[in-house]
Amino acid sequence: MFGFYQHVDVEHHGVSPFPLTNPPVIPIWIDPLQMHISIDCWLDNMIGDPQVGWQRHWFPYPYQVWQLNILHGICDYYRGQKPSSGKIATTAHQTLRWALKMSVLSYVMGHTFLVPDDNVDALFQHLENPHSRAQLSHQNVCPRAANKFVKMMAFPVMRVVVERTLSGLHELFRANVQPAELWDVVFSIVFLCLMVVSSTRRSLFQLASISAEKNDASFSREEAASKAQTMETEFVDHIIGMFHDKFHTSNKNKHFNPLEGLGNAGQQSFSPFATYVRTMTERHCESPILNVVNVGPRLIQVQTQ
Repeated sequence: MFGFYQHVDVEHHGVSPFPLTNPPVIPIWIDPLQMHISIDCWLDNMIGDPQVGWQRHWFPYPYQVWQLNILHGICDYYRGQKPSSGKIATTAHQTLRWALKMSVLSYVMGHTFLVPDDNVDALFQHLENPHSRAQLSHQNVCPRAANKFVKMMAFPVMRVVVERTLSGLHELFRANVQPAELWDVVFSIVFLCLMVVSSTRRSLFQLASISAEKNDASFSREEAASKAQTMETEFVDHIIGMFHDKFHTSNKNKHFNPLEGLGNAGQQSFSPFATYVRTMTERHCESPILNVVNVGPRLIQVQTQ
């Protein structure tokens, strides 16, 4: 374990410093590669197990029922996919897998780890420093250092999943196949990317608020707004723009959009996932006169009758 030493009390010079053991911090002999593998396996378990329920952490409020249902639908769609030997099908499945991992890890990186009170003793005993001769009180645990250390180890994994998500999405945008074959997976990936963009935006403003509370002028709210605006503009111009280009949303003769004509009967048949998205949108859309529902920045254009 890492040992932390408290500074000598300046008012009592005879007081000796004492070690502050930090059980949640990984031992210094850990292999970073093994840590990354463990994080990746944990992410696979999160997105593969329907009983975990991580989706409600993303969308806990009643007014987010549409987003929550769409996220549940994406997870069910991913788990229901069958492995395929085709290059495009493999790329689509793997890219969706990376995008789901990205969404889970993005949430984790933006929140502080908490240990339930009932598990503190067990965790302390499991991770207690074997080289420490003194039996220290559990109250001497320092969670902030543990949180930062784990986040530091998880950051390289976050970089990998983001890069693989975006590179895979780029391949899908350039794939020479019928739009109907890719709408399900591309819609899902772009939706997950929008979640991460919103999470990053929130983190920027949280950082600005913390800096303001500490009278730290190194990161202002104006800078947070500027970075958020830059990120959103680039996402809209590139990812959303390529989404429109891929599915020809501006061309009434060639376009493919399962959400067009909501509430109208006699529409063409779509895949089970596209039908699910359409059904959830019709059910939870506030206005029945919307032909196309606004799902994030220009993901799906808004039109009215």
